[in-house]
Amino acid sequence: MRGKTDHYTIEDKGGDVMPFVVYAWSEHESGVLAGQERKQYLENFASEPEARAAYPSAWEGTGFRQVNVSLSHLPDENTPEAGGSYSDDY
Repeated sequence: MRGKTDHYTIEDKGGDVMPFVVYAWSEHESGVLAGQERKQYLENFASEPEARAAYPSAWEGTGFRQVNVSLSHLPDENTPEAGGSYSDDY
């Protein structure tokens, strides 16, 4: 994984096979999401204790955590700039 990891989380995805998923959280370093939150899958475990043994600094709890990103800074289809207006629009 590139960049600095801010923290790890463990989510219980349910199911019968390897339901505990570890994610690394950091910040996008480039691209249209630069500077925004990044959630990256790392690996699965059969139990929470196994996941915590491998990632002891992971945040408490195993609930789903949503990544928060915004695309409002991007031009829309009607913006007359690079990445905006399409030449096939009428």
